[in-house]
Amino acid sequence: MSRNIVLCMDGTWNKPGQKDQGVETKTNVLKLHEALADRPDQIRKYFPGVGTDPGEKVSGGAFGWGLFDQIKDGYRFLRARFEPGDRIYV
Repeated sequence: MSRNIVLCMDGTWNKPGQKDQGVETKTNVLKLHEALADRPDQIRKYFPGVGTDPGEKVSGGAFGWGLFDQIKDGYRFLRARFEPGDRIYV
C-alpha cells in the first residue's frame, strides 16, 4: 500500500510554543502538521525552523546555521520510512 510521507519544515526562528506579543502563536506550517492525521497510509513529521536552538538565534537566522543539519534530518526520516510507491510532500 502506498503512503503519503509529509515533512513540515518551518521557517527561520519558528517553533511550537513561540509567542507574539505574549500570545502563543502557531505558524501555518505547524497548523498544517497538526491538521494532518497519522494513519496507516500517511506519515507526518514536523521540523522547527533554523535559529530555534538555544545560542543559534543570530547564527541560524542570519547565516542559516543548522539548515544543512535540518535537511539531513529530513532525508534520514524519509530514508528510514520510504517504500517504493510512496508519495513525498515537503
